[in-house]
Amino acid sequence: MPRPRRAAWIVVALLIVVLGTVGAALGLSSTSTPQVNRQASAHRFLTRLFDAIKGGDSGFLLTTLSPIVRSDFPVATCRSFSEHLHVPGARFTVLDIGAPGVFHFTSKGAPRFSLADVLPVSVDVTIGAASSREIIHIAADGVGGYTWFGDCAIATR
Repeated sequence: MPRPRRAAWIVVALLIVVLGTVGAALGLSSTSTPQVNRQASAHRFLTRLFDAIKGGDSGFLLTTLSPIVRSDFPVATCRSFSEHLHVPGARFTVLDIGAPGVFHFTSKGAPRFSLADVLPVSVDVTIGAASSREIIHIAADGVGGYTWFGDCAIATR
């Protein structure tokens, strides 16, 4: 029969193992870094964003469009833009999520605003037989999600 002090240490050790396992499963382990967590949550957002484009989920596209972009254009313009982004056969492959930096947003060739802490994302986009490499930009929304940047003026061109 173990001595009381030794039994207490065994219980503490078991708690550390159990809590560490649960924390790791929840992404809370001490070995995970903010950068790794940021990359994983950015990938989840991008998957949802690309699914919305393929599935025609204009509601998701509009609500996750950066509020700064939405405030820079008339509501109807951004709504039309999000509705025209339905591309059922598109394939998106994320190649790289870059480090946070300053993003200079332009529309119709004119500078509109600059934002810090925006992630550039390199993506291969394939529609039918045509492929291109694009850079899209996303930013944390402050409540655990992400927003994306798009040029609502495209809907009026």
